[in-house]
Amino acid sequence: MGPFMMMTEIKGWVGAWMFLALTGYAAILPVDSEKAAFEIPSAGKPEEYTAATDVPSGSAIAFDRKNRPYMVNAVDPECYGYISVLDEDGRWERRDFTAALKAAGFPVESPTLRTVQNRAVLGFDRQDRLYALVPTPRKVKDGVDINGDMALLYSTDYGEHFQAYRVGIRPYQGTMESSSSGRIPNGPPAVFRGVHLQRLSGKGITYPDVGEQSLDFCSLNRLDVVLPEITDEGLRLPPAVVVTERANGVTSHSGGGHIAARTDTRLFVAYVAVPENPACGGNPTYVAEVDLERRKVAGRKLVANATPLVSDSHACPTLALTSTGELDLVTGSHGWSPKHPGFLFARSIRPAELSEWTVPERLGVGESYVDMVVDSRDNLYIAYRVHPQLWVRKYDRESGKWLLPVRLLEYTPARRADGTLSYTVFYHHLFIDRRDNLYVKALFHDFDTGLKGRFPLMWLVSSDGGISWRIPDTAWMRNNRMP
Repeated sequence: MGPFMMMTEIKGWVGAWMFLALTGYAAILPVDSEKAAFEIPSAGKPEEYTAATDVPSGSAIAFDRKNRPYMVNAVDPECYGYISVLDEDGRWERRDFTAALKAAGFPVESPTLRTVQNRAVLGFDRQDRLYALVPTPRKVKDGVDINGDMALLYSTDYGEHFQAYRVGIRPYQGTMESSSSGRIPNGPPAVFRGVHLQRLSGKGITYPDVGEQSLDFCSLNRLDVVLPEITDEGLRLPPAVVVTERANGVTSHSGGGHIAARTDTRLFVAYVAVPENPACGGNPTYVAEVDLERRKVAGRKLVANATPLVSDSHACPTLALTSTGELDLVTGSHGWSPKHPGFLFARSIRPAELSEWTVPERLGVGESYVDMVVDSRDNLYIAYRVHPQLWVRKYDRESGKWLLPVRLLEYTPARRADGTLSYTVFYHHLFIDRRDNLYVKALFHDFDTGLKGRFPLMWLVSSDGGISWRIPDTAWMRNNRMP
């Protein structure tokens, strides 16, 4: 059958990995197929897909102007403290940033504990200056985890040397623009910081099939944006611009990686606000406009009110900007059942302007944890969970339609004593390189098996707009470099 042999003939991750090593590709199956492209083995056997690969384990990726990959790992203690770079000779080189952390006064003890929810962000500007937002080590009762304050790293020589800066961000409370969203900023990326103001509690509405929902994931936060400036000595971090004081969280452990888009003079930021009645007011999603020259908010627009009806910080949005200036927003939902309404999609009517948007379009049901990137032809791609599967979907710009979604990862959860399925999550994020190759990072997690954190980080990549996917190797990445 050749390299596009159907995955229904490959049993488990061992077979799939061996097959990929020989052929390089795995077929994406149609949306109505019984199987996804990749199947995770039974929850009791995570070792079935820990086979060796020659690509470093990473939780974030970015690409310089030659399309060379840069990876950082914010999860595994044995991989912490450096950025992996595929050099000109096709070898992975480690570029250490712990000296820069130490010089800036951050703790630099060697981590001993895995932190599966952790994320980092990498990005380049148009001059190929490298930026990274990474968590730092922190002492806890059982050892040292990678859950300390976030550090902003800056390098003008592709990671040979770094400077580190304090940005006042705790893990899970901030993010940064990334060139791996499909658009490359002309200067330093914006850094987004959530400042906790008030914890909310109480009960929300009652759903017939799941009962009463609480406000466990609702809190008032101030959303700041820090706009670094380049100086002769490095970076200057001016006072932050306050975007809103009613944000419900800033970022999430899954999806939600790209919340901003920009022109040369305007930065657009998407966020979910806490409504006046958080128990049943939904998740109103705004896009704010920041004037980069004046460093002030120039306007805000309520674009959609996402599900669920209970205010939920996991219902985070994602935003993209096309080459013609159209703003594209996908928002919501924190779905727990395939029966429940999923994402909303809306587009701005006027280029890089907030005043008018299309009526929000419902994309599906049961969707949660969305991440989105845009390619050079202005096509959109989203990655998301429909429990217990990981899906990808494309918005085809030429036809102006969303194509059928495809299942990328599938897992058969354990059953609890009451017969319900165990809760699962992928901690996924979506990236795109300068040749429009798509990258999905995933770390599978099952809450009820006793195997929390044992599944490894993995990369999946597509070079044809999500039609076929593979586990990349170094040779494949080397062949995708540009002159």
